[in-house]
Amino acid sequence: MTTIKVTKLELIDRLAAEAGLTKKDAAEFLDALKQVVLESLSEGHEVSLAGGVLYPRHMQSRKGVNPATLEPMQIPAKVGVGFRAGEQLKSAVSHLNS
Repeated sequence: MTTIKVTKLELIDRLAAEAGLTKKDAAEFLDALKQVVLESLSEGHEVSLAGGVLYPRHMQSRKGVNPATLEPMQIPAKVGVGFRAGEQLKSAVSHLNS
């Protein structure tokens, strides 16, 4: 199955049409939303969005292998971003399983 990516411009066009906004207003809204999500995650808060939840994900330190040299290495602990899909989002894509 081929995945088709929705570009930022396509997202702005669809947002403008759906919400009755100008493309400029839709672009400003999308940029503001991105900023709020980034700030919230950087403060350690969960963000409920698009049928799911974005959250800071704490990852343990682990052993790995440098792919260039094949030498063992220690990968440090870090905080990334996780996503838990909600039922609405899961059901929206469930037809893709067939």
